[in-house]
Amino acid sequence: MSRGEPPFRAIAESTYDWETWIDESGTVRWMNDAVTRFTGLTPSECMARDDFPFVVVHPDDRDRVRELFRGALAGSTGNDVEFRLAPREGVTLWVAMSWQALADEAGGAKGLRTSVRDIHARKLAEERLRVAERQAATLARERTEFLATLSHELRSPLQCITGFAELVQRTPDDPSSERWLGIVRDQSDAVLRLVEDLLHFVAGERDELEPRADSMALAAIVEREVNAARPRVHEGVELRFATAVDPDERIVGDADHVRRVAANLIGNALRFTHAGFVDVRVEHRGSMLAILVEDTGTGMSAELLQRVRQPYVQGSPSTSQARGGVGLGLSIVESLLAAMGGALELESTPGVGTRVTALVPEVPRVRARVPSSGSDALHAFERTLLVLVVDDLAPARELVLAMLRGLGVGAIEAADGHDAIAVAREHAPDVVLVDYHMPGRDGPATLRAMIDEGVVGEESVTALLTANLLAVRAPETRAAGFSRVLTKPLRSTDLLSLLREAEARRATDPPLDREVLDELAVAGRDGASLLGGRTARIVEAIRAQLEALTACTDADGFRVNAHALAGIAASFGAHEVSMLARALEHGDVTDAEHRALRARVERASIRFARALAAFTGQR
Repeated sequence: MSRGEPPFRAIAESTYDWETWIDESGTVRWMNDAVTRFTGLTPSECMARDDFPFVVVHPDDRDRVRELFRGALAGSTGNDVEFRLAPREGVTLWVAMSWQALADEAGGAKGLRTSVRDIHARKLAEERLRVAERQAATLARERTEFLATLSHELRSPLQCITGFAELVQRTPDDPSSERWLGIVRDQSDAVLRLVEDLLHFVAGERDELEPRADSMALAAIVEREVNAARPRVHEGVELRFATAVDPDERIVGDADHVRRVAANLIGNALRFTHAGFVDVRVEHRGSMLAILVEDTGTGMSAELLQRVRQPYVQGSPSTSQARGGVGLGLSIVESLLAAMGGALELESTPGVGTRVTALVPEVPRVRARVPSSGSDALHAFERTLLVLVVDDLAPARELVLAMLRGLGVGAIEAADGHDAIAVAREHAPDVVLVDYHMPGRDGPATLRAMIDEGVVGEESVTALLTANLLAVRAPETRAAGFSRVLTKPLRSTDLLSLLREAEARRATDPPLDREVLDELAVAGRDGASLLGGRTARIVEAIRAQLEALTACTDADGFRVNAHALAGIAASFGAHEVSMLARALEHGDVTDAEHRALRARVERASIRFARALAAFTGQR
């Protein structure tokens, strides 16, 4: 073996690692071609560089590697010692080096052999693992703090609710009872807001925040949230609202998403503002509508501003309970806005205040006045509207029935899907409100069965009532064909909206013709009107003709009876029955469409009877 050849060359030439022979004086005598993969230099280029191999070692590791080589030349051995290479600017490579002393055939010292292995991928994986572990530890800590805060945020209002409810029950005549009930209502609202935040957060994590495309008045929604928040304003703080957008201007969007956005932004501002003001404004911003909430509160540092959109993050864990909230607000707001194609902007200065802007796409809808939700609007409905409430829980039915009675509207009930069909067939309700989770047949299945049985049609307003936010957009919910989905707890304003929709549909096809009935109600020469005492006979005549129509088996007889029904219904002011009978008489429809029309005629005759009874009672 020549002096310039390493004793291990045959092996070194075939290995994947970078092999080097350094003689006993510390001079690099030979290296294999693998060095190019590590340094980008050929063996000859490497050996021509001064201070090789230390010149390609990372500056931070260079002194340590020199010390290793000094020890190796003194006779030490080493295995998988890690350090970094930096062969050129911007390139860093983690390697592991092993070395051993060499001897010639006579046992004389030949220096040392080094073997350098690429471990960069492993080091990157280890770093990613360390980062993930740190993140997991941070998340675990934040979740623990979140659960502690959540327990406080739930138990505090629940204590007020249960305590004051018990006081009212024990001492109903106490002069403070009315104030106690007000506290119960306010604390119930606090629990509701918290539960809604949690459900919206879960829905966002499961990517189930797809917005509805409803017609909504954004400015009016924000103003209602401002007014709802006024009882929570700290003493010494002024809550102000202004809008540069017409409150009657309507756009296409998800009203519930906007309500949650406004409620969270206003709630955050009030929670952290103890002096000065909270300004809420709605204005146009290019193709967007902007909800701006500006406060003179504690403000946020630059570091917190970067993190505050993340779940569970609050201004200070040590004071979060004093301030309230569970650290989900801005995370929820951002997910809701993103689902609508909007965005969230944050500006804040510690000790000065915060300015938050929520941007919502402005998709115009025909302008229409938003009905007032004041007490005078609760009496705007004809008493002939009838609502069917379907729920397996008796207390739940009792509550909704009481709310409807408070609105001056008639209501009937059913305890399950089977009973709902029988009740609807007998009474032909204008509005059907069905609970989602019921034993046997759930809400969507109940509505589908009612439609299949012909006891509910497109002229009826149908609503699904659920406590499960995730069920709002479930495929079975959409497929059932509900007019809308309402979440518990149900508010009087929700019912009011349903009744307005029913009235709007009724305006298109009213059950009776008032002009005809007014003429029939005029007293004749004998002082008696044509309606006097004849209401039952009028209804019976229409029903008899309807039964004759239903019994027909041949086409000609069917048209004759449909014509007769249209005539008698028109004569007595049964507008909807007459219109549908004419459609049966002249329409070129399929058998299925015939059955649907006949079922609707039956429902229309029931509604006419109800409306006629109310009309004659008013006379």
